[in-house]
Amino acid sequence: MKNFIAGIGLFCALTASGTAQERFVDETPQNRKVVLEEFTGVNCGNCPDGHRRANALRDAHPGEVFLINIHQGSYAYPAEIDLRTNYGDALASQAGINSYPNATINRHSFNGSIAVADRTAWTSLSEGLLSTEAYANIAAKATVDWQTREMQVTVQVYYTGNSPASTNYLNVALLQDYIYGPQAGMNANMEQVDGNQYVHMHALRDLITGQWGEEITTTTQGSFVEKTYTYTIPEAVREVPVEMGNISVVAFLAEGRTEIITACEANLSFTNGGPDYILHLSNFAQEAHNTCDSRIRFSAKAEIRAAVEPVSSMDFILNTPDGQREYTHTFEPALEAGSTVTFTSEPIEFPINQEMEASLSLAAVNGSDNFPEMDSLTADFSKYYMNIPSQEMILTVAQDQYGEEITWNVVTDEGDTIGQGGPYANLQNMGTRNRIDTLTLAEGCQTFTIYDATGDGIHNTQGDGHIDFSDIEGNTLLTRDGDYGDSAVVMISYNLPFANENAMVQIKAQLYPNPASENANLRFETEAACQADIKILNQAGQCVLDLGKQDIPAGIHTVSIPVNSLGNGIYIIHVQGQGFQGIQKLIVNR
Repeated sequence: MKNFIAGIGLFCALTASGTAQERFVDETPQNRKVVLEEFTGVNCGNCPDGHRRANALRDAHPGEVFLINIHQGSYAYPAEIDLRTNYGDALASQAGINSYPNATINRHSFNGSIAVADRTAWTSLSEGLLSTEAYANIAAKATVDWQTREMQVTVQVYYTGNSPASTNYLNVALLQDYIYGPQAGMNANMEQVDGNQYVHMHALRDLITGQWGEEITTTTQGSFVEKTYTYTIPEAVREVPVEMGNISVVAFLAEGRTEIITACEANLSFTNGGPDYILHLSNFAQEAHNTCDSRIRFSAKAEIRAAVEPVSSMDFILNTPDGQREYTHTFEPALEAGSTVTFTSEPIEFPINQEMEASLSLAAVNGSDNFPEMDSLTADFSKYYMNIPSQEMILTVAQDQYGEEITWNVVTDEGDTIGQGGPYANLQNMGTRNRIDTLTLAEGCQTFTIYDATGDGIHNTQGDGHIDFSDIEGNTLLTRDGDYGDSAVVMISYNLPFANENAMVQIKAQLYPNPASENANLRFETEAACQADIKILNQAGQCVLDLGKQDIPAGIHTVSIPVNSLGNGIYIIHVQGQGFQGIQKLIVNR
């Protein structure tokens, strides 16, 4: 393996105070900022919990907490990916690091020790420092030539008070995010897990100003210091590629080798064919099923790493097996470079009463497609909803063996509980038992939620449980399978004045012959020509026969359904088109 030479591309130009750029550092007194240097390793099983805690601290104090992950010690190597640098051992030695994960917080001494092994204390100790005033402010800008990989970093320091030390040290660190590789104990920090790999963040790649920084000797109130460093970003560090789109630069001011006073992250920009925007998307997920309509919302996390102008809009494409949807999200105020935000979409039309994988891809930023290509994000989506014609309905919960784990409730939009059930008695053996209740619904929208205490639903090795909703005459309206983890949600409306013209309505359908042995005929009426999906579900809500999309003319239409491949029993025929659905119970008997 090639050895990494510390200081590759080390600065080769220093600019004296006030000659390179106009002042961009704030000159009003500010509180201290925090640099949390976490000593970690790929083979450290407890380290992802440290990463999770540090991330939460940073997210709670945006622009005030900066993380540097230093891969060092016996857990860092040997490993499939070598994220060490030549700086880690010296940093660990001066801090007295002897366990992992471990950290220094501004390299400050707490009770006589710089090392803080108790990761549960990182937040309180950091917040204590954040509440104290700093005697200097710092700001930085970095410009990267996309073709030559040459970076110019300008750092400005302004002293709002007198430093107790006549000499301070300016440090500039090159970090890299989104390095994919192995990690022991990754399940403790699932936000950084992608498939079977861990996403390493804030990894130290180089100290541009050397092991302990560059000396500053003008440290009295009113002093202004500006330094400019020209540095070539290496292609790789210890054979780990350095992707320019994933770098960040953190500058910090220390009184010596210890006691960091303040810090900042440099604003990045790119020239010579570089992208207008560099950003990352993560944490794509469906938001709660909290509306009585055929719409969903998604949430995602956006990190703006570089931008030629603040990001005011992003255009997305949401892909599902049912088709493609375009969505534009606007940000007010616009997102500055260096900012991170978690946002929730406006409602988007979505097929109901089925589950599917959806993928999210970024199409444009501020109308521009000049950003590095990124992989699409995927998540499982579902929306279960029905509009029933009468105020009373029948709920059947087919419990599995462990009924004591099952509870459910129905809650109105106003928060009133109008129905609840469970826990039920356990069965002696594996199997199911129907628990039947009659519900009187409130006018408007309400939420049915069923829970499983152990998080494995009611359709598993202890019985093929499911949930069945019927009108008061016993006609099935919706069947939801019991494979739902810790909870499942169904939205129910009765006598709801829909503002959404695309809200799902129930169509009347007839099924004959019923019972059937070879073929059954489904007869229903639509107001306009359309396409409809027709599926046959078993009593657990699983699709056992999919007839696919059918072209349906306006008016009365009959579809022939082959049932000769199905075993004897009770099935549900589900037909769904744009804005409508119909459900019929089918009996197969030969």
